[in-house]
Amino acid sequence: MGSGQNPTRSSFEEVQRKLIQELNAKNLFSAINQHAISLINYHIGVLRLEPADFSKLDDAVRAVLVKNKIHLRLGCKERLYLPRTELGRGLHSVELRSEHMLLQLLDCLEKTAIIKMENNNKTHLAIIKGFLKVKYRLVEEVTKKSLGEAQLAKLSNEIEKRKLHSKLYNARKNELVNVSDSSRWLKRGNIRPLNEAVFCYIQDRNVFWGADGVCQHCGKSGKTVDHLATRCEKMLGHDYTRRHNEVVRCLHLLLLNRYKFKSSKRIRSHSVQKILDNEYAEIRVDTRIKTDIKIRNNRPDIFILDKKKNKITLIEVGITFQDSLQIVETEKLRKYDLLAN
Repeated sequence: MGSGQNPTRSSFEEVQRKLIQELNAKNLFSAINQHAISLINYHIGVLRLEPADFSKLDDAVRAVLVKNKIHLRLGCKERLYLPRTELGRGLHSVELRSEHMLLQLLDCLEKTAIIKMENNNKTHLAIIKGFLKVKYRLVEEVTKKSLGEAQLAKLSNEIEKRKLHSKLYNARKNELVNVSDSSRWLKRGNIRPLNEAVFCYIQDRNVFWGADGVCQHCGKSGKTVDHLATRCEKMLGHDYTRRHNEVVRCLHLLLLNRYKFKSSKRIRSHSVQKILDNEYAEIRVDTRIKTDIKIRNNRPDIFILDKKKNKITLIEVGITFQDSLQIVETEKLRKYDLLAN
């Protein structure tokens, strides 16, 4: 087989065609990894494939994803290969997997007649350790652990080079940001593959809005993802309020399950009741709290009285863009500081 050929493309397209309508995004990527990309395992170390060949295989896989709108062309391609626990989509990279497999194969074949022949022919397998040291600028001996860490670091570095794609991942440097919780929709969400592609594309911010690029709601500011998501004054009274209330509704259902008011995960049919009370807790939503003295801010989004712990918790929902996290956090804390004390 020549270096320009792709040993898995046809099978990958067939698996993708069958699965695209039946699985959510997480399960689809898992199926692609297990039933399509894993076929390359039979070729690595057997065929005379070079690094460029593995890279071309990844290109072919992405081409199928783009064709089926599972990944959008201007989206962040490195994000495809990051774990779902780190805001990625969990796709296996043929190039990165081949490096691990060749490294392990070299260790297994060391001091055998086969590796002597590989050394004589100066194959990619024979020089894999030196190749990886140069590619990832590794000083110490290449191990499975150090290679994995270097691969993830290289993906992150590639993202940081891009002005728009890097905005999402730069948020990891903010101490208020919990990457694991922010990745929960990717890890546990039941989302259609096409929808996940769009959501990730918007988060990547590399969106083309047309020639004028002016917000159609306010007609003043530039039409950017951050502006439309959190900053447009014209959207404040309806769109942003509705989104805020939806978050409150999700939290309300979670609390009702925690304090045994109900046992259900069906958010679609859940309606918020202003006041609920049982032997475990009292939960109030957007309700004024009675106080001995007059307090201006005494209507938190959610009030919880845990009767077993004799503890009161106030929850105030704030939705903002990354650059204002610290400001909004401080505002919310100060708003109810007097009530909390």
